Amino acid sequence: MKKFSIEDKLALLFVLLGTAMRFYNYSNWSLSNDELSAMARLQFPSFAEMIEKGVKLDDMHPMGVQSFLWLWTHLTGLSDAMFRLPFVLMGSLSLVFFYLIAAKWFNKSSALFSLAVFSALQFPILYSQLARPYSPGMLFSLMFVYAWTNIVFPDESTSKKFSKWNVLLVLSGVAAMYTHYFSFMFVGIVGLSGFLFLKKESYLSFLISGGLMFLLYIPNLDVFFYQFGVGGLGGPEGWLGPPQKDAIWKYVLYGFNSDYIIAGILLLAFFVSMFYFKGQNDKRFKWLAFVFAMLPAVIAYFYSIYKNPVFQYSILIFGFPFLVMWIFSNLPAVKWNKIESSFLAVAFMMTFVSTVFAQRFYSTEHFAVFKDLAVRISDLTDKYGKENIDYTVNVIKPYYFDHYANAQKNKVEFLQYRCNQSSDYRALDSLLAISNKPFFLHAWSNNYHAPELELRIKKYFPFVAERDTHFNAGLVLYSKKDLKNNVYNPEVVYDETNDFEKEMWGIDRKLVKESPNAFNGKMVSFIDSTLEYSATYQAKVDNIGLTKDRTLMVSIQAKMNELPIFDKLMIVVSLEDKEGKSKVWRSEQFAPYKIVPGQWTSIYYGYKYIDDINPDDILKIYVYNPGKYSVELDDFRVLVTK
Repeated sequence: MKKFSIEDKLALLFVLLGTAMRFYNYSNWSLSNDELSAMARLQFPSFAEMIEKGVKLDDMHPMGVQSFLWLWTHLTGLSDAMFRLPFVLMGSLSLVFFYLIAAKWFNKSSALFSLAVFSALQFPILYSQLARPYSPGMLFSLMFVYAWTNIVFPDESTSKKFSKWNVLLVLSGVAAMYTHYFSFMFVGIVGLSGFLFLKKESYLSFLISGGLMFLLYIPNLDVFFYQFGVGGLGGPEGWLGPPQKDAIWKYVLYGFNSDYIIAGILLLAFFVSMFYFKGQNDKRFKWLAFVFAMLPAVIAYFYSIYKNPVFQYSILIFGFPFLVMWIFSNLPAVKWNKIESSFLAVAFMMTFVSTVFAQRFYSTEHFAVFKDLAVRISDLTDKYGKENIDYTVNVIKPYYFDHYANAQKNKVEFLQYRCNQSSDYRALDSLLAISNKPFFLHAWSNNYHAPELELRIKKYFPFVAERDTHFNAGLVLYSKKDLKNNVYNPEVVYDETNDFEKEMWGIDRKLVKESPNAFNGKMVSFIDSTLEYSATYQAKVDNIGLTKDRTLMVSIQAKMNELPIFDKLMIVVSLEDKEGKSKVWRSEQFAPYKIVPGQWTSIYYGYKYIDDINPDDILKIYVYNPGKYSVELDDFRVLVTK
């Protein structure tokens, strides 16, 4: 029986600690939008229909994980704990192959330090807790590299035969190919790099392995060609934007807990060890570790710039383990005395403290929540009475919210499940107008929540009774009466309304006239068939408190005698530098609003600035009228909140 070394025993300890960190609280926090999407795409009567409609036509991943979930959930049901369990197990098993590879490439001391840090980093922990392709893709990628290493760099004399390592290479490689397109790409990079080092005697078995992998992948080719024909995340329906110039550095920093101290210490450890232990360990493996870690990130970056945006941290997790190995690749083998053991303990504790306490991993909402909102809605229903509340929610698909809402003791009926497009806003306005309840509850999660919705709803329900705010999610219970609940509301830093009754904002009084049917008072501003632009609100942003991460909202009352054509009448909000160069230009069309000729209509605009703003920048707001309509304007309101 093979005797375990002290390094192997310590490695087992870190595997157990890392496993505990992956299992802790794994099923208590809300399933993410992507997990609920996967669960929703299992709701088909047959496996074949699920593959066609739930994978090929409605996903951008190979069929592997979704096929596994089909089988797994038919055995275990749809509880959150069982849904995520296999993925946590695979994330934990990855730690074993991580150690085996690092020990084989470098030495067991280097492998131990790498494992101590990797086991406690939040990046691999988080993506081991998600029922998505990331932990299986990482596991299969590591298994592939381990098998590849034993074939390309064998301990014994090279054999021409198709060995157990070739079997593992084929099975793990095909599993990675079926799991995610970036784990597919990763095993492709690893496989091709093997030809740089492979001995001639192993060529045939290696090529046979590749051929078998391709043959076993044939069932997914129909899905593959369809999805790549659509164009991926960056295609016509894509939601990702191109990465910034520093995206690769930010990925590296994110991998090390977005913690400059941790990243700085580890990079310092690399350069110090490189200087003091020069010549230690095989240079080939140092280069391979760096290439396997960074080449996928470089490919993702340039593909996102020149083809379609796909750059996300999650898709880079398959190569990330090798970045940690590279950091410690210069360390020599040591005898384990108190000093070495103390350094090892410090490496783990430093990472553990950063993850658990500095980054507050277990108390941070990493994704938009659904469960918390459903529970809170049930509690508010108890408090205020179901008969007193109208409910709406803004999510991508109803199933994402109903998965939790239907499990509550108070099941409520949502009058609307989506509110992020013009037609949805009109539907919301209609619901608000006819509501005879004293309360109106609106919730949202992981779908665009327009800031100006607050103004729309407050037109009918002017007070806030309850408010819950989460990461990219939240709910507000609006009320027709002021309950004086002292509910938190965004702080107003600027709020001014021009009713045109007196001179304000330096507006040309030639664009103001008296009207017998003004919305408020006697005076209105106007544009007609001779005017392309309305009176303009203009202010230096420093004077109105507008900065990055603050929200601007605008409302204008408009009355016209004809219905505007799309893009022929709009509110324009322009942020310019002091030289007059446009920095941010946005607009809100009049056409999608439910406009009744001769009646006043509220037009809204809202935007949370994520852009850099200088104090001398100028904000301009006006109505652009290329269609040359006749429009009366009143109660022009500008609001800034933080």
